[in-house]
Amino acid sequence: MWDSSFPKLQAATKTEAIRLYWDYYYLEADRLQREYPENFQVFDITELSNAEGQRRILSFIGIEPRRMVYGDDVHLHKSAGY
Repeated sequence: MWDSSFPKLQAATKTEAIRLYWDYYYLEADRLQREYPENFQVFDITELSNAEGQRRILSFIGIEPRRMVYGDDVHLHKSAGY
């Protein structure tokens, strides 16, 4: 009703539909992580902001340690002066 995205959820308002989708998304991610632990993993967003977290993500996707490039010098938007 609200848009063409998947899944279609029964909701009276767009806000309710977004909440239901949020719940569905995280339940599905958790299910996939349990069912396919070698292929699917949820990482906390903070993992992107530190070298150790970046290393864990790169390792999970199969990047060899010698080919990894990561660091702690993360900027949200360089042109904004962060």
